[in-house]
Amino acid sequence: MGKPFSSELKLLPASLKWAAELDVAPLTKFVAQAQGNLLIAIGAGGSFTTAELALHFALKFAIAH
Repeated sequence: MGKPFSSELKLLPASLKWAAELDVAPLTKFVAQAQGNLLIAIGAGGSFTTAELALHFALKFAIAH
């Protein structure tokens, strides 16, 4: 079940390079515009991490502002 962990680790440098080159301006704009709105984040498997990140952003910006 799933991929061998060692083969996934070999892809990590390419994944980090790809992530470092992404333009995060649209995400930053979205987070700023969504401030104060209700957030419902649902995830399972890999998308659970994204849902947790969305929750983290929502809590951080709700408390900070």
